[in-house]
Amino acid sequence: MDWTKRHAYYTQYLCRRVFANGTNKVNLAEVKMFMDLEKELLLEELSPEGHAS
Repeated sequence: MDWTKRHAYYTQYLCRRVFANGTNKVNLAEVKMFMDLEKELLLEELSPEGHAS
């Protein structure tokens, strides 16, 4: 919940991503992996080099 800052949108987004593969159980390591991936994608998207000219 720290990553989502308890905002419903971000919490739901993270849950959809984590459970998208159809699993019923996840562990903290999987959640952290998804958070790291999302952070990398966001940083890449925000960086000037990440945008196509």
